Amino acid sequence: MVSGPRRVRFIVVVLGLAAAGMSTFLPAGLADAVARDLGTDVDRLHLATVVYSVAYAVCVPFTPALGHRLSWRGVISIGAALVVVASGLGALASTHGAFAASRAIAAIGAATLVPALLSAAGAARRSAAATGVAFAVLAGATSFTPDVARAFADRIPWQLVLMAPALLGVAGAALAFAVRGAPADRADRLRPVRFLGTLATCGFWLFLTAVSMASAYLVFGQSDALATGVGSDAAGSAVFGAGGVAATALVGLLLQNRDPERLLVGALTVLCLVFLGFVALTHADRAWAASAGLLFGVWGAATWSISPVIQQLLLRAAGPHGAIAVGLNASALYVGIGAGTTLGAVSPTITVGLSLAVLLSALAALAVLIRSRVAQAL
Repeated sequence: MVSGPRRVRFIVVVLGLAAAGMSTFLPAGLADAVARDLGTDVDRLHLATVVYSVAYAVCVPFTPALGHRLSWRGVISIGAALVVVASGLGALASTHGAFAASRAIAAIGAATLVPALLSAAGAARRSAAATGVAFAVLAGATSFTPDVARAFADRIPWQLVLMAPALLGVAGAALAFAVRGAPADRADRLRPVRFLGTLATCGFWLFLTAVSMASAYLVFGQSDALATGVGSDAAGSAVFGAGGVAATALVGLLLQNRDPERLLVGALTVLCLVFLGFVALTHADRAWAASAGLLFGVWGAATWSISPVIQQLLLRAAGPHGAIAVGLNASALYVGIGAGTTLGAVSPTITVGLSLAVLLSALAALAVLIRSRVAQAL
C-alpha cells in the first residue's frame, strides 16, 4: 500500500482539480475541430459553454450534501465517474445537442469534485499553503488547457483529447481507494448542509467573490485583442495564466502569517491599478508596449490571488459548514465570471470595459476596507 496518506490525499486533490479544470476548458480549445465534425459553427457551439456554466453554478452549492451520506472517497468516485461519462459521451456525440448534453454532465461532475477537493485542501495540516497550490492547479487548467488542447487537436483526433480529464479523474479516484488511511471514516465526511444559515453568514464574502471575478474577467474574452490594442506581441491569456499560477502558490504561503483581509484589499487594489495601466497604454506611445506583457502577468496574479484568500475567510466564517461555503463560493465565482464576460461582450469598446473593471475592483476593495474598519471599531 502507498504510505504517507496526507501526501497522497493531496495528490488526489491535485489530480481531481486538474480533471475538473480540464473538463471545463478543453472544449474552448477544441471548438474549431468539434464544430467542423458536428457540422455546426463555433458560435453555436458556444451554447455548450453556457449550458456548462449554468449547470455548474446551479449544482455546486448543493453537491456537498453528498458528504452527509457518503465518505470522501465516495464523493470523489461519483465526481470522477461523471467526468468519465461526460468525456465519453462528448467524444461520441454526433450532434450539437448531444455535445451540449455531455457538457451538462461534465458540469455536474466538476461541481461534485471541486467542493470536496477544496475542502480537503482547506482541512490539510498547512491548509493555507495547500489551498494556494489547489487554486494554482485550477489557474493552470483555466488558462493553459485551451491552448494545449488546440495544439494537440492539430495532431490527434479531438475525441482522444477530450478523454484526458477522464484519465486524470480515474487516476485520482483509484489513488483515493489505494492509500492506507484515506479519509473513509466519519470524521472525514463532509458535514450536513445548513444552506440558508451558511449563505447568511458568508453572504458578504460570496457577493465579493462575484463582484471581484466580474471585474477581473470583464475584458478577459478580449485579452488577445487587448494585447494587440496596446501594441504588445505577448499572448495575453498565456501570460495571464502564468501570473495566476505563480501568485496562488505564493498567496498560500503568505496566508499562513498574514491578515487575509489585508491581502484581499491589496489584490483588489493591484487589479484596479492594472486596469488603469491598460487604459493608459491604449493612449500611450507604442514604445511602452513592452510593459503590457508585465501587466497581463500582474492581472492574472491579482485575479487568482483573490479566490484562495476569500476561501480562507469563508472557512473561518462558516465554521463547521465549510464544505457548503466552498460550494457556494465556487458558484459565486462562476456567476461573477459569467457576469463579467457578459458585460465585456456588450461594452462598445475595450476602453469602456476597462473603465467598468476599474470601478468594480475599486468598489470591492473599498467594501473590504470599510468592513475591516467597522469590525475593528466594534
